Amino acid sequence: MSHSSVVATLACVWLSALSPSAHAVEPTPTQAAPVNDAPVNSVPARPPLAGQLSSKFGIDPANPEASVPTLQQANQNPLEFGYFLQDLIEQADTAQKKNDWRRVALFYRAVAKAVPDRAKGWSKLCEAYQRAGDPERARRACRYAVERDGAELQDFLRYSDLILATPGATEKNTKAQGKSDDGSNPQARALTDEDRRELDGVLTHLKANGGTELVISHLRCEIGVKTKNVPELEACTTALKRLAPQDPKTIVFAWSLALLKGRVDEADRLIKAAKQAGVVVPNVERMEQLTSSLGGGPGVFRRGLWIAAAIALLGAVSWFVLRRRAVAA
Repeated sequence: MSHSSVVATLACVWLSALSPSAHAVEPTPTQAAPVNDAPVNSVPARPPLAGQLSSKFGIDPANPEASVPTLQQANQNPLEFGYFLQDLIEQADTAQKKNDWRRVALFYRAVAKAVPDRAKGWSKLCEAYQRAGDPERARRACRYAVERDGAELQDFLRYSDLILATPGATEKNTKAQGKSDDGSNPQARALTDEDRRELDGVLTHLKANGGTELVISHLRCEIGVKTKNVPELEACTTALKRLAPQDPKTIVFAWSLALLKGRVDEADRLIKAAKQAGVVVPNVERMEQLTSSLGGGPGVFRRGLWIAAAIALLGAVSWFVLRRRAVAA
């Protein structure tokens, strides 16, 4: 299938998945809050860009959101609206080929605004923000994705990664803490009650919708590291030792558990196993440094420094490759 056919098919899937009344009611502020900055009662006509399929809805390349037709205009011209979606996706794809993820996000913000009640636009926006190095905006977009029809397994996995990477990042939690956060070391922050509820929701969804035991166990271990939860880490590492005993990720999780229990000999043994499993030298050296810090007492755990370092190590051991394989299986 040609690239243009893929783009056309994607746009058609989004349109066909909408209910007959999907464009009959204005989206609520909750549905479209992150991207609903432009007026919705009037979208001025503008000439289409060169190569656009839509002859009626031109795209403003500097502000694609402002080009999104009103609901009334979309209802009056459904075919042109479908072409407009294809045009936005094509522009995002062009920016992606240039590795310009900020610009990719601009076009998927417009897609999410145009079709706010489907997951796909929010999902692609989440990915764009994540690749652009903006995890907190990515987290908000992923939250919108998993709350909508059409959310896929990868949306929930990406969302869980972002929660763990940006604990306490929601506006509600920032206000509740009564202090600002410059984000200089978000991984050192503790998970809030709201973070944990969202992660529990992801786990519940994965268990009910075909998530593999391997994927679920990995996520449980990530949560266990972040929360220093020994029983949770014991349960998930037991499962991982059965499912993937030689995987570097399994070894690093088991090493994290050994640190939490203060078992230096076990941690040292797992460092040797990590070397044999192919964990790169800088990461092995970091494991050795953290293990040796146990000799100075448990203060390192109270400060949370080892948590940030352990999470960084976990992220360095081909996590996304492993997850893609698990999802494909």
